[in-house]
Amino acid sequence: MKVTEQSGWRWNGKRDVYEGLPEGLWKQPIPVTMVPKWLIDPQNQTRIGQHLTRYVTSYSGRHFETFASRSTTPIFSTWDVLAAESLSVVIPPEVVLWLTDSTSEDQRARDSALNRLHQRLVLGNETLWTCDEEVLSDGEDLDVVYQLLKKHKNMSYVKSSKLLAAKFSAIVPIRDRQVESLLGLRESDQWWRDIRGILCEGGVKLVGHLDGLRVPDGLHAITTLRRLDIILWMEAKARGFSPRGNNKEE
Repeated sequence: MKVTEQSGWRWNGKRDVYEGLPEGLWKQPIPVTMVPKWLIDPQNQTRIGQHLTRYVTSYSGRHFETFASRSTTPIFSTWDVLAAESLSVVIPPEVVLWLTDSTSEDQRARDSALNRLHQRLVLGNETLWTCDEEVLSDGEDLDVVYQLLKKHKNMSYVKSSKLLAAKFSAIVPIRDRQVESLLGLRESDQWWRDIRGILCEGGVKLVGHLDGLRVPDGLHAITTLRRLDIILWMEAKARGFSPRGNNKEE
């Protein structure tokens, strides 16, 4: 099927479906190395525009930036929780209490790591593609917080990444099972580095292209990385990738 003027997102009574997907793309992944080329291919611009428009006008995640922007401290706040939960996850109450307290040893370690991260991500060095790559390494502050989050019961790596993205929206790509399937990645893969590779490979041209994509007026500023997150997630949905197992996180 060719893309036509009638192509786009439709609600079929049960879920959102994309009508007019080009023939042969159903359940077909996009290798990570091919993502920069796919993003700027003129043939894909109509569908990419439809993805952004549909998301920011119909999905609860359109509130993510508004909530995250209200969290003005280096450490986690309830605004970060609300931002993460706008992405269709539920943060357990006991985890919320842990996030907003600083009395235990692991809570103090978490907050120390968060404060150090904020100090390192200075102007010109504050995005996923411009930061010191060491920031993304195992055992560094970002990984320390990530591991502390994941150790809590009912805190999957998906939920943990969404909380970190709320706090560091320009450097932490939202991890999602559907996008993993689209890109052919697994839980054990170096997610942050793989997504960094997309933006570094595409260079200034790709960053400028993403920032130039039109979104409806009246929204809070959407970072380059978040635009990429949205496009990849909506493309995964359009191609028929769904969360694995019974997990419905999006």
